[in-house]
Amino acid sequence: MGTIEADSDKGADDSGRQTTGHSQLRALSVRFTALRARLGPILPKRGTPEEADAEPTGPRHSPAIAAGLSFVWPGLGQLFLGRKVAAAVLAVPALLVVVVLALQLAQGLLWFAASLWNGPFFVTMVVLVLGLGIWRVVAVGHAFIWAAYGRRRRPKEMAFVAAMLVLIVAMHGLFVAGAWAWYDISTLDRIVSTCPTVALPAGRASTFGAPQVTKVRGV
Repeated sequence: MGTIEADSDKGADDSGRQTTGHSQLRALSVRFTALRARLGPILPKRGTPEEADAEPTGPRHSPAIAAGLSFVWPGLGQLFLGRKVAAAVLAVPALLVVVVLALQLAQGLLWFAASLWNGPFFVTMVVLVLGLGIWRVVAVGHAFIWAAYGRRRRPKEMAFVAAMLVLIVAMHGLFVAGAWAWYDISTLDRIVSTCPTVALPAGRASTFGAPQVTKVRGV
């Protein structure tokens, strides 16, 4: 009898634990549903595989076109998808950076090139160009992911977007590399100009490192 009562008590405990676990899962499910209802206007809708197969495949629903528009200008792809707030958030900072760069270039290419020899100006330009490149990568990726959410991603579309991302990195990376090489030239020039003068055997004084031409008699 004692064994039977112990088994029954153990079974009741297990049943109580299962009931408690189901109650907790049910409470979590209710909370998750309420949270998703609140975030519904922000999050894209996930479709079922059947809905993904039945989705229109026209230009209006193309992730590649959305990503391509954001490649041209951050936010255009989001505007194409009807996400006006996201389009404004991505477009305005890019516009400000381009305006700043345009104002500097408006002074003239020679003035801009000479200004790159100034340390703070060089750092500011590099930061702006790198920031704009990162912002463009974010815009392209966001447009593609948003448009492709809940549907099958095609290899050709993903390859197209990957090519655009590589192109963005190459464009902005080349500018930074060229600006750094130009700034490095100015650094070498300042090092040479600050070298001390030394006396040559002929009695002439010259800056150390500067090329000298010695005239030989009879030549």
